[in-house]
Amino acid sequence: MLQDFFIPRLQGLPVNKTTYFQQDGATSHTAKIAKNILRPLFPGHLISRYGDIAWPARSPDLSVCDFYLWGYLKSVVYCAPTPRTTQELKLRIQEEISRIPVDMLRRAMSSVHDRLAECEQRNGGHLEDVIFRVE
Repeated sequence: MLQDFFIPRLQGLPVNKTTYFQQDGATSHTAKIAKNILRPLFPGHLISRYGDIAWPARSPDLSVCDFYLWGYLKSVVYCAPTPRTTQELKLRIQEEISRIPVDMLRRAMSSVHDRLAECEQRNGGHLEDVIFRVE
């Protein structure tokens, strides 16, 4: 996936020395082979379990994809008839990602600061009972 999909897509983006790459703690993401491919692409900027910048294996309160994007996509992708094939699901996800309003993404990103502050107040604890509004 990294060689065939990610790297070719990455080449069209404005990646530079200040670009960070964040992963979750999934086993396939933390495997040596994956790290060996990603480290040269993001030298010193790999945010991951066992990465250059430590990140807890499960930190959904602080990851925009976990606290916002996946739930949002699930709600819009499955509101229409359920995709019947993997290809149809992928296409629907791509379409819905392209429809996300820029200001909604900005609000989601700005709420990270509130989440960080709340997490710090809770001494690193989860924020399950805290509701952050994005939409």
